[in-house]
Amino acid sequence: MISLQRMLGLMLMLLHGVVTFPLELNPPRVVVRYGDSVSVNCSTSSTDHDGMGWEATFEGTSVEQDVNVVTWTVDNLTDWKIEPKCYINLNDGKQHSIVLPVILYKTPDRVSISVLNPSGPMVEGTQYQLQCDIQNIAPLQNLVVKWYKGNEPLDNVTYSNVSKTPEDVSATLMISPSRDDDGAQYRCRAELDLGPEGPQPHPTVTSEPLSITVHYAPEFLPGNDTVEVSAGSDVSLNCSAEGNPPPELRWNANETTVGRLRTLNISRVTANATYNCTVTNRLGSITKQIHVLVDVPPQQHPTMFSTAPSTPDTITTLPATAKPKVVTFPLELNPPRVVVRYGDSVSVNCSTSSTDHDGMGWEATSGGTSLEQDVNFVTWTVDNLTDWTIEPKCYINLNDGEQPSKVLPVILYKTPDRVSISVLNHSGPMVEGTQYQLQCDIQNIAPLQNLVVKWYEGDEPLDNVTYSNVSKTPEDVSATLMISPSRDDDGAQYRCRAELDLGPQPHPTVSSEPLSITVHYAPEFLPGNDTVEVSAGSDVSLDCSAEGNPPPELRWTNNTAEGNANETTVGRLRTLNISRVTANATYNCTVTNRLGSITKQIHVLVDVPPQQHPMMFSTAPSTPGTMTTLPGTAKPKVVTFPLELNPPRVVVRYGDSVSVNCSTSSTDHDGMGWEATSGGTSLEQDVNFVTWTVDNLTDWTIEPKCYINLNDGEQPSKVLPVILYKTPDRVSISVLNHSGPMVEGTQYQLQCDIQNIAPLQNLVVKWYEGDEPLDNVTYSNVSKTPEDVSATLMISPSRDDDGAQYRCRAELDLGPEGPQPHPTVTSEPLSITVHYAPEFLLGNDTVEVSAGSDVSLNCSAEGNPPPEMKWNYTAARNVKLSTEGRQRTVRITTATSTNAGIYICTATNIVGTATRTTTLLTMKGGSSSIIYIIWVIVFVSLVIVLVVLIVFCMMKKRQGHYDFIPVNQTNNVPMMPMSTTGEGNHDPEGYPTKV
Repeated sequence: MISLQRMLGLMLMLLHGVVTFPLELNPPRVVVRYGDSVSVNCSTSSTDHDGMGWEATFEGTSVEQDVNVVTWTVDNLTDWKIEPKCYINLNDGKQHSIVLPVILYKTPDRVSISVLNPSGPMVEGTQYQLQCDIQNIAPLQNLVVKWYKGNEPLDNVTYSNVSKTPEDVSATLMISPSRDDDGAQYRCRAELDLGPEGPQPHPTVTSEPLSITVHYAPEFLPGNDTVEVSAGSDVSLNCSAEGNPPPELRWNANETTVGRLRTLNISRVTANATYNCTVTNRLGSITKQIHVLVDVPPQQHPTMFSTAPSTPDTITTLPATAKPKVVTFPLELNPPRVVVRYGDSVSVNCSTSSTDHDGMGWEATSGGTSLEQDVNFVTWTVDNLTDWTIEPKCYINLNDGEQPSKVLPVILYKTPDRVSISVLNHSGPMVEGTQYQLQCDIQNIAPLQNLVVKWYEGDEPLDNVTYSNVSKTPEDVSATLMISPSRDDDGAQYRCRAELDLGPQPHPTVSSEPLSITVHYAPEFLPGNDTVEVSAGSDVSLDCSAEGNPPPELRWTNNTAEGNANETTVGRLRTLNISRVTANATYNCTVTNRLGSITKQIHVLVDVPPQQHPMMFSTAPSTPGTMTTLPGTAKPKVVTFPLELNPPRVVVRYGDSVSVNCSTSSTDHDGMGWEATSGGTSLEQDVNFVTWTVDNLTDWTIEPKCYINLNDGEQPSKVLPVILYKTPDRVSISVLNHSGPMVEGTQYQLQCDIQNIAPLQNLVVKWYEGDEPLDNVTYSNVSKTPEDVSATLMISPSRDDDGAQYRCRAELDLGPEGPQPHPTVTSEPLSITVHYAPEFLLGNDTVEVSAGSDVSLNCSAEGNPPPEMKWNYTAARNVKLSTEGRQRTVRITTATSTNAGIYICTATNIVGTATRTTTLLTMKGGSSSIIYIIWVIVFVSLVIVLVVLIVFCMMKKRQGHYDFIPVNQTNNVPMMPMSTTGEGNHDPEGYPTKV
């Protein structure tokens, strides 16, 4: 039995022996750009095979025989999850395969950088978070986001993600900027590190640079704190500071403001003084003192000097370094200082009254002169002054060896290239009562310390902003203005003006283009009658005038009973026309926009003969038992009116003709006529009608009035209601804040833009999907002139809406007097594409097939975009894949039991994934099954005979009685016989011995 065990173990080892893998891929892995082509060879050194091929969702091949190489090729690879597999069918019935690793990559559609939670300029020392948004990149695990300031690398960010499909991703960077970072540019770069097989250098997309502005508190620059000057001379004090925003400057002497420019010019100084220079911006304020010391003859030196401007009992002790001295200065400049426009010419004389000198001249980077002798003046001249920092100096060589000199103060100025105005951190209409910040950007101006920025609303000045800056060269600078607009500011125009206060008049100025603002505010009713009296059986028009922005929508309702909340909507236009009024009624007018809603009541009172006046009047529409008490002001009365208009109201297309008769039944009058801005008539006597006629009506606000002069001195009149209308120039439809296909179940907002239509209160915007009406939108607006207006519609499309066409129609409902049908203009249709996840037409399935038969398993699904189909199953040499249109089919030829199992079909598109399973059951019937069963019976019979023979031989040999018990063995040898005595008669290996 031991030898039998070992022989069985050896046979098992041989059956599960070492296999040399017969397939090789070249290249062994690929990196492919989305949409590019790819080609890979699969080869074998084995000749003992029955064919080889490729399985793949794209461009798989059928089994090819008598070859040692098969090639997988795709011209346009777009399957993100593709796993091509090369297989070989060996002659022994085995099928080996190897999967090709594929990395399909896509560079991002867009890389952008922004500041999270921005609030304008940054402040020195404060932390901010930058965000890099990367759209539609794959695969994410190969992405490296690199941060830069200028060209200096700052940080790298990597990712780990199991998804192979494109994703949107963001990376962040914390910064704490200093003043040195003002104007710095930050960038982020999306780089795909795809390994040695990927493209070199790595594919990258970089954001546009983000320029930052850093604000910091003022700081003085080095300068003299003490200035010495001859008595009676002029002096210029300089206070140089830097800060951002550029600080405002104020000079004070004895708590009196004496200047606001960086340089304080003082004429004819006669006494010592101390000046305070204070510079301030929104981040801080600092002050320094500058002492002016006057040089006078020794006999005049006092120990103390009064300050200027002088005040009684106020004196200032000189600093310890202040040593008054006598100086006789021999040079004079004419003019003493100059202001020059950049690029203009300049000329200055330097003269002396001294004759005790050896020559004089000018030192300057431009226009300097050599030493000139025997002269009493020299001239500095430059034809084209462009040196921003020039400091021309006139000097004289005295015979005693001294060289006194005098520097010419030069202000070189330049008006800005551009001045523009914008709203910070906001776009679109403003809301009444909310604060907004306007910014004025001034480009390339100098010198900044002479700049005054002036703000205007229309022609009304609002504010002035000044600066202190040590730079003489051109700079870019910004000024801001906080506003809190009201409804009166709707349409207001703001401007900013850059003005250089250089002394001469008028100052050089450059103004921005105006910024027009739109202010939205809640509705408010305009004054109007709350009670309207009308004769029984007459028509009446109720007017509900309100203003608001956006123009409010209006709804008329009529209560069916006093105090009853049940309401019936009876109109949506500003004017509600009611025909043949017979009973009192109360109407509610409600106007609404996105900022609020208000309601008011209008009572209609019917004038009837006195004997018919009841104390109570039924409401309209009337219902049994419902009565309304008249307001206290309602006094029914009888009115006899002598004028009648025919027609009583008119609706006219802009530019068309119109004609209306005004007649009277009264003979007791002294003439009648029409008053109107167009077509008015003079007083006509001895007539009973007059006609108002206009050939080309273009006055939007016209109100023709027919009047009659009665003999009793009264002049009744009647105004003709005129509606002048205009159809829109254009009606268009669009999707707000979205482009491209829509996704099923997501909300989108359609907008209908209507240009130049009037009157707005008669406009009805109708929405359609195909020919199916969806919604109507109406408006209330007091303006009769043409306007642009928009209406919106929220939709949440389903797959049934794919390819649907939406339209909006602008329709003018001008009442019964208006043209019929109503004038309309319709937009071009907007066709939408709806993307939705795959869905199988059939559910999970079970298929039974007979052995030896052929079977096909079909997989098809609907989705948008059309889904990619993939089968997952246990490979076999008699199973092949085929594609017919969007259907993937598994074909099994001469099916065997090895083909039984679960076949999974997966459908995938950019919206989602769906799976469907098909279970192939064990084969039933067929000749192959019968042969298989016969072989099983024969095999089992032989095993039984063999076991009986072995047992018989062993019993005959040992002649003993045995029981069988299990022993602790790790092999698969059957249980061994053991003595029935239960005693310990065992051989050394643990096998039982004979009794």
